[in-house]
Amino acid sequence: MTNEVPAPNQVEPNPTMPVSANPARQAFNVTVSVPENITVRMVDASSLSDYEVNIFISSLAFGFFTAFAVPAVQELKAGSQLAAAFTAMTLLAGVIFLTFLIMALSKRKKLTETGKEIKLTTTGAEIGG
Repeated sequence: MTNEVPAPNQVEPNPTMPVSANPARQAFNVTVSVPENITVRMVDASSLSDYEVNIFISSLAFGFFTAFAVPAVQELKAGSQLAAAFTAMTLLAGVIFLTFLIMALSKRKKLTETGKEIKLTTTGAEIGG
């Protein structure tokens, strides 16, 4: 016994059949609003990449900062010996967060200052088809 799947029937186009227009063409009324002026800001891609990496690392570091800050406060209130360790880790994560945040903000400022704006003007539109 073989489990062969029969080949699907192929549909051949009939050249004698007339081609009709799209019946739904008149049913759709689409309006597209395009502004008269479009402004595009061009920036250095490598600086943009550095900015994104710094923002990502600073957001991770802020997560670590808050993750260590909560137990540090709890251990300080309890008077535990772990309070010093949690406080040190909280401060280290805070310094890393601030460092990468400052680097990201300086990259952002540089991108804003060195970016070039290109203004495009809409002159008209045509319907193709």
